[in-house]
Amino acid sequence: MAREEFADGAVIFSRGEIADKLYVVADGEVVVEDFGKTLLKGSIFGELGFFSANGKRAATVRASGQVKLNWINQDALMQVYRDNPDFALFLTRLMVTRLAQNENVLRKER
Repeated sequence: MAREEFADGAVIFSRGEIADKLYVVADGEVVVEDFGKTLLKGSIFGELGFFSANGKRAATVRASGQVKLNWINQDALMQVYRDNPDFALFLTRLMVTRLAQNENVLRKER
């Protein structure tokens, strides 16, 4: 995994951008702006774009304070996904949970 650091308020990625990395919060926090969710150390994010039909980000994510993120690209993620069924199941469950949570947030806004 590679590592990047972001300053407070920096946009990590924006809704509609092509997904190119899956991130893990190594230190600090990020905010998923479109859904009002804060992700803490150890959280995975950015996975939905890899599995969506259009390959685009579903939300904008911003650093909340100084943040260090580990990341892998799509090719590496797909290799891990294929080679590790337990991780594949974990990631699939994470995505299903997030999609349901996101749908609930959108329904409340209507």
